[in-house]
Amino acid sequence: MSERVAKTPILIDKSNKYEKLNRVLLSQENLDEGWLQNLLAKHPSVLPTAAVDPNYAPLFLIGREIPTENGRIDNLYVTPSGHLVIVETKLWSNPEARRAVVGQILEYAKAVKNWDYEKVNEAYKAYNKTKKNLFDALVASGHKDASDQIEFVDVLTKNIRKARFLLMIVGDGIRENVEELLEHTGNMIDMHHNIALCELEIYKIGTSKIIIPHLTAHTQVVTRGVISIEDGNIKVNEIEEEKTTAKAQHNKALLTDEEFIKNYIKLHRNITAEQISTFMDEVRNLGFYINYGEKSIIIHLPGVTPLVNISFKDNWFVPIKIVNALKRRGYSEKMTNSLFIDLKPLIKNTPRSKSKPYDKLDVFYYMDDNILTTKREQFLTALQSFKNKF
Repeated sequence: MSERVAKTPILIDKSNKYEKLNRVLLSQENLDEGWLQNLLAKHPSVLPTAAVDPNYAPLFLIGREIPTENGRIDNLYVTPSGHLVIVETKLWSNPEARRAVVGQILEYAKAVKNWDYEKVNEAYKAYNKTKKNLFDALVASGHKDASDQIEFVDVLTKNIRKARFLLMIVGDGIRENVEELLEHTGNMIDMHHNIALCELEIYKIGTSKIIIPHLTAHTQVVTRGVISIEDGNIKVNEIEEEKTTAKAQHNKALLTDEEFIKNYIKLHRNITAEQISTFMDEVRNLGFYINYGEKSIIIHLPGVTPLVNISFKDNWFVPIKIVNALKRRGYSEKMTNSLFIDLKPLIKNTPRSKSKPYDKLDVFYYMDDNILTTKREQFLTALQSFKNKF
């Protein structure tokens, strides 16, 4: 683990006088873990879950102190994309913050893996003392449309079965040896979970407090290839493993909407910022996520797979990556056939695409730049048709 960097916020008033803010621990303020749980229940946006994966945001509270066969979950959330987020709170002064907390949250994940949508729904109704279903509450809060119920229940059920959770340990201080323990969790259980450590830095200004969430480390699913030979042909199958990644200072910043649009139109003079913005809005309106890399956006179907990359220079996809992602989630290869058929007319011939669609599945296929403009409707229809199959 990298050494921590000391940070001292400075408050500057209108007369340019400054005051260094002193960091405090919740235990020094006579506040306990219950106070922290309540804060995160009322203001879940404090948690930087999207920094781990955009699928883990925004958060909708299912409840606090949710009972499982392995103990009570401090805070349990669901996202509109059908992902569960399990939060365990620990204060610096609590010895468990440096001993058993990782094992504890893994036990919660094992228990929740045996749940289904109805079990999650029961937990929501019991905590909120309501007869309203969880999905109805998501609709009422504006997170979902009523027509999305079948898809939401199906995706959430699949994610539970695969244990595709975010497990987040939150406290006012994270011990170094807890971060070290995190490095070894990839081999502990057969799950597709992510684990994150979130430290809340707390500073006092008079009787008020400033809380700064800081993601100190997290695991992420990375792909690894297994090479085999079938009928004399080399075949690469992707599998998933977990890898711990500390939030290092040298990490390159990801793009924003504005930065992507600005850089894209520099290389595509025939496309306006308004056209790109409209394209991105329509993709999101279909229920897809736009995830950002350093030089591209990736159109992602939540709970399923990334689909098409749109970089500053090219638009492309690799069929085998989509096929393998669906296989890992229990879907057949047939799910992709109609998508590839719909995208075929939008593929352009370039020197880099020597094979015709789809002679090979493990190569890049580059798409017409006009999918953002004149061929946008055709492209969006292909995405919508693909999504309707889930």
